[in-house]
Amino acid sequence: MGVAHLSVLDGPGPAGSGFERPVKVFEADPDLLSGVDPATARLPGDGGVVDSILVAEGPWTPPSLAEIGEGALGLLVMDGLLARTIEFAGVRSPELVGGGDLLRPWEEDSAGSLEFAAEWRVLHRATVALLDADFARRVCRVPGLSAGLLARSVARSRSLAFQLAIAHVRRAEPRVLMLFWHLADRWGRVTPSGIVVPLRLTHGTIARLICMRRPTVSAALMRLVRAGELARDRDGTWVLTGSPPDLATVVRGRRDDVAAA
Repeated sequence: MGVAHLSVLDGPGPAGSGFERPVKVFEADPDLLSGVDPATARLPGDGGVVDSILVAEGPWTPPSLAEIGEGALGLLVMDGLLARTIEFAGVRSPELVGGGDLLRPWEEDSAGSLEFAAEWRVLHRATVALLDADFARRVCRVPGLSAGLLARSVARSRSLAFQLAIAHVRRAEPRVLMLFWHLADRWGRVTPSGIVVPLRLTHGTIARLICMRRPTVSAALMRLVRAGELARDRDGTWVLTGSPPDLATVVRGRRDDVAAA
């Protein structure tokens, strides 16, 4: 494993990759050690050093299992933002993936009864660590480390399930606002002006995330900005300037809409 160099990848490499470099997984993502006994947490040491790839914005083809090697745990996103989008019959449904998410893309697209296409796109330049078989063997010796990695996959699936639940909210404004608070819980940053959601999401991407039409989302965003719930910075990121929505009010509003229909 080449952990002592920083060089341009030779050959074609994974599509969209720019550089290969070593990364200290447990220093960059110390939360992985949260379930490890403090006396044991010192053991990973150099065992947490793996190769990583820097992936530029644009379409991306993740490395295959054949490229990483049998026995690999997967790909750990260290920073940046990616989208995995499923498309069928003109319908596009994205999932946002960011720092801390564990991916096994070679297992995600198994054939089923319904045909669909899946594509990856890097929205913000990303660093992806390659958790190969050597890394897997090392972490198996430290109780709690494998459980921490498994928890990342569970967290990703639950986040996606919550995103799906948001799409069931009837009215546009609470649906958009709930999405932003959900994203803030994962990637938000508290500042004096509000909670910054450091994602440059277009109106179209927001619409696809919550299963709405883009013009409807654009109108809802304008109303939320006027109401002081949301703002957009010059760099295209978003700031939550209000409070989380009252879910009881959201549900009551849905019931009232259904009763009036």
